[in-house]
Amino acid sequence: MSLVDSAKEILVAEINANPGIANETILKNLRKIFKALTALENGEVEQETPAPIIRVDPAGKRVFPKGKVRKKAVRDKACLECGEKFVSVTHFHTMNRHDMSLSEYRKKHKIA
Repeated sequence: MSLVDSAKEILVAEINANPGIANETILKNLRKIFKALTALENGEVEQETPAPIIRVDPAGKRVFPKGKVRKKAVRDKACLECGEKFVSVTHFHTMNRHDMSLSEYRKKHKIA
């Protein structure tokens, strides 16, 4: 299959998926698809480097993107009631699992 045939097949699938697509968009996408296929055929494809999850600000402090969870959170604190491991034991855990407030949990286990 030639590059033109491959580009045509990809573009036809796109047009079928989006029947109201504008002629200018079709032409622009055809050029983009053909350019990408040509680069692929010639081995000129650049691999994108993914953005790091943890960034460092100019002061050297780690900055975590909002809404993201650290992938390798250290779970080194265990609940003294049930032994479940956490980054830190929270009032949600003590209330939901052990029916006591965090301050009651701290008093019971003599935690400052």
